[in-house]
Formats: sequence, structure tokens, C-alpha cells
Amino acid sequence: MAHDKNDAVAWLSRSSEISRNQNEDEQPWYLGENRYHEHQIQQIMGAAGNFFESGNLPLAETMYRQALELSPSNSRILYMLGKVLNAMDSLDQAHEMMHQALLYSSQNALIHAELGDIYRKMNKPHEAMAHLMTGLELSPDSSVIHKTMARFHASHHQLERAASHYRTCLTADPSNQEVMLEVGEVYEKLGRHGHAMRQYQRALEMSPDDPELHSRVIRLYCKMPETPHKALNEATQKWAKSQRATAASITRLYPNSRHPGRQLRVGYLCSSDERPARRFAIESMLSHHEPGEVEVYYYGDKPLAYDPFFETRNTAQKSNLIIAQMVVADQIDILVDLSGHGPSSHMGIFAFQPAPLQLSFGGLSGTTGLTTVDYIITDRFRHPVSESSGGPEELVRMPHGNWFYAPLQWSPEVNGLPAFERSQITYGYCGELSRLSEGSLAQWSRIVCGTPGSRILLQAPGLEEPSTRHRLLTSFAKMNLPENRIELVGSLSHIDTLNLYSQIDIGLDPFPNSDEFFTAEAMWHGVPVVVMHGQTFSSRVSVVYPTTAGLKRLVAKTTEDYVQAAFRLSEDLDSLAMLRKSLRGNLRQRPTFQASWFVQNLETAYRHLWKQWCSKVSPVSRHLAYKTFH
Repeated sequence: MAHDKNDAVAWLSRSSEISRNQNEDEQPWYLGENRYHEHQIQQIMGAAGNFFESGNLPLAETMYRQALELSPSNSRILYMLGKVLNAMDSLDQAHEMMHQALLYSSQNALIHAELGDIYRKMNKPHEAMAHLMTGLELSPDSSVIHKTMARFHASHHQLERAASHYRTCLTADPSNQEVMLEVGEVYEKLGRHGHAMRQYQRALEMSPDDPELHSRVIRLYCKMPETPHKALNEATQKWAKSQRATAASITRLYPNSRHPGRQLRVGYLCSSDERPARRFAIESMLSHHEPGEVEVYYYGDKPLAYDPFFETRNTAQKSNLIIAQMVVADQIDILVDLSGHGPSSHMGIFAFQPAPLQLSFGGLSGTTGLTTVDYIITDRFRHPVSESSGGPEELVRMPHGNWFYAPLQWSPEVNGLPAFERSQITYGYCGELSRLSEGSLAQWSRIVCGTPGSRILLQAPGLEEPSTRHRLLTSFAKMNLPENRIELVGSLSHIDTLNLYSQIDIGLDPFPNSDEFFTAEAMWHGVPVVVMHGQTFSSRVSVVYPTTAGLKRLVAKTTEDYVQAAFRLSEDLDSLAMLRKSLRGNLRQRPTFQASWFVQNLETAYRHLWKQWCSKVSPVSRHLAYKTFH
């Protein structure tokens, strides 16, 4: 954002110089006789720019609108106001401001770039690209144009192209931390974890106490194969330390009624980048709470897909402190983190301790690292009884798994075994490139090569891009798997992804970064999935689904077991066809595929934990990290 402002200031200076060279009749009214207005506008613009840089977008908008009242045709003010409105996702207003700015400065590259970004968000790719290309022609070396172009390609899953534009940005401005984060995220989605980690580490050298950076590193470590436990633990501790250092500690008494049997207020904190299957499950969980037992509050950046019967709080563009104050105002009894670490995580809210009880589902790491989080909601598969949490929290092991799959009403019916129609076994995975490790690819190649006439179908956003496809096919070729036995499919709508399961006979869950959404979704559509029971929390998340369905033979603890489990499924097509036909009926009877069953167990856990809190003899208080709480 800082670099955007520098480019904008340079442009504005040039515009002012041009204005001063105009003759008297052409000068704007506020630059004529009344120089006071020019000075006033400069002061307002300076203050607005400071608010914009600090992330206080509403105040920045207010200040820019004040400046616009003084000078309605000033392209500089129109541009900056449109930029703020774009950052606030007020796209229609941003679009209007930018078009007005374009009327007064049609050859300005920055205006075209910002309009391209607005059209991207409005899902108008042709208009977006037209303005981006115009901006690039006007200013081919502008890092702002290349950054905006990179965002366009990333949003359309053209990840290698996006990375190329980001690299151009960093060549022009090597210290641009915002670009480091964005290109790191692109590399992460591509599965190029080493490249992503280098960008995050570079950013950390510049901002060693930035909690968001530490959160990104934690998430990335969970995806990287052979990550030392010590490295992950240190990253988690650094993030927790960055949260504890936010402000001085004070004490606040909770006003929450200590009656153990009353209706509980439970607040759920949700990230904006959840996958469709996960998000649908979250919404299903919230709607299945018993109204007399739990009063639900939802805190999220994105609105829910349907009109809920519970309280919702929009957290978009709000700081952790502001959201924590919302939780305090709502008098939440139990605050629950649903998403774990990541770019859009708000887990820092828990450092402010706004609720008497604070819980997390563990994310990918299985711990938040915060002493202010009381419990991790887990199960015996993710955290075996013989193991501790690995963090400061206590463990609450759910009886049937710490999460569930919520089948979509429009899920296609299970078809017959594809191998009978194709006379060919099809192995498959539908998910994310970031989960594909060299170890997974090696064992998948071994499985396909060891199954005569078989093939593998892989679907993931990004595989529509030729360079990404080539990189993956090259990796398989090095493992002796020829291209004619591989089908790669790029980004699809969720319903088209569900239809793709009709082509897959046997699913292969990646490791060590297991994909529980793929495993559950594939099984619901009749596809048995071979999974690995690894050594880390993130490598065990899929185990619950085949195990609770009575299919322990699909769970492997070594790579050899993993390969042999796949071979056994492929050797008896009649049995595989019977398993496919019966699988959905089997899963309908399982708690891990029943939202109502899962929520009932969850409410039981909440009630037990609440009674423990109420039974404490001394008045219950927290040491809060900010003085505005009262």
C-alpha cells in the first residue's frame, strides 16, 4: 500500500505542476485568487492519506469526501477516494469515482489500473483486462500496474503469470512487503513451498513482530513435508509472543451470569478463505444449534449464503481490537475459532481474552500457541490419547471426530463403477496444488504404474495454466509415469467438481498435508479413499472418515501400506463396485456425516466446560491486553 501511495503522490505532484503552468482562465477556481483553499485541500489530503495508510478506511473516506466538496473536478481526489472505496469493497461507488477521475485524466495509468482492479472484483474480466492493458501501455515499468495485473491473474487461477508480474514488482521495489506476502501466497497455492517461505522470511526480516507474517509461516510449515517439529513450535511461539506484546495487561471481571444451566452465548469466528465444502459445513453447524441451548453469534468477513436465524457480525475491514470489543459488547460466553492460522485469520482476537471461555478447532497446526485459549476441540484420531496437545491448551476430544461433512442437497447421485465403462481403473484427487508433496506424487506414480492400464485424474485450481501443467507432468515423468496416463483438470465450480467424482474409482488422499474435505466429499460420492495416518496433526485429519465408516483397511501408517491398500481395492472390481454402491447409505448412519449429531455432541462439550467455569470459587477474571475494555 505504501508503494501505491508513493506512485500516487508522484503523479499528483506532476498534475499540480501542470496545473500551475495553465493560463489563468484554465486554472481550477481554488488555485486562482483563493490560495487558502489549496492549502486546506493539501491538509485534508495529507490527513486522509495517513488514515488510509493506517488502515482506518472510513475516516479516510470521510476526509477525501471533504476534499472533494472543495474541488469536485479534482482527478487526484477522485482517484484517492475511489481507491479507498475499492479497499472497502464499495465497488459501485469506487467505479463511479474512478470513471469521473478518468474524465479529467484519461491518460493516467494509475486510474486505469485501479479501474481494472475494481472490474476484477465485480467479476467483469474483459473490462478489467482492457483497463489493465491500457495502464501497462501507458506505464510499462510501473510496479503498481504489475501488482494489479498479478492480482487479476491470481484471481483467475493463472498462478504462474501472477508470480511473474509479482517478480517484476519486486525487481522495481525489492522492499515492498505487501508484494512479498502476495507472491508468497501464490507460490503457496502452487505448492512451491520453498519459494513461499523465502518471501515470508524476507518480510519477517523487515517486520519481525508482525503477527500476520508469523501466522502465514505456521500455516506453510503445516503444509511442508518433513517440517521439523521444533521449527513449527518456534514459529507458533513467536506468533503467540507477538500477540502478548500488543499492550499492557489489565484485569476485567466478566459480567456473564454464572448459572450453569442457562442458555449459552457462543460466538464463532470464521475466516474469509474457507473452501466451499468447509463453509457449507460451518453454516450447517450454526443452523443446527438448539435455540434454547445455544444463542449463536457469527463473526465473519463474508456474509452467509442464506438468511440466518442467529446474530451475525461483519468483521470486514475491522481490526482485532474492534472485533474483540464487539465480542465483549455481545457478552459472549464461549468464543470459538473455526479457521486457525492463515492470511485472513483473526486469531489475535483471542489474545485480548474477550470471552470467559475460548476454544479453537486447531486449524492445521493443532494448537494456537496462546495461553489465553483454554481448549482445542479435537478427537482421538488427530490427537491420540497417548499424545498431548503440543501447545498450552487443554484437549477436548470429541467422541466421533472434531468435524463433519455436510452433504449438499444438490449432490449428484452415485453412479456405477467407472472402471466397468472405461475398462480402466481411474485413481483421483480433487483439491489443492499446495497439498501435493513429492512423497505423494512418488507413491501415486508407483500405484498407477503398478496397476495395469490404469490412469490418474487430478483436479485443482491452477492446472488450467500450461506452465503449471508442464511442471507437474515433468515431475511425474521423472517418476516414470507417462503423460498419457495422466488427466489434469483446472478450476471448476463446486457442482462440476462433485460431478467429476463420477469418473474416479479410487481416491488418493495426499500426505503429509492431508485433505479431509476431499476425503469426505469423495466418499459421499461413492469413492473409497486411501489415507495416511501420519505423525502430525495436519497429516491425520482425514483418518476419521474411513475409520468411523468401518473402513480401517483404507488407513495406512506407512507408504508401503498406502500403496498396498490401493492395490487391494483395484484387484477386485466387483467388490469395489459393491462398496461404491453401499458407501453413501453407510455414511448416512455415521456422526461424521450428520450435522445434527455432531452439534449435539458439541453442545454437550460446551455445557460441560461451562459448568467447570461456573464452579470456580473465586470471581473469574482475565488479564486483558488493552485498556479500552471495561
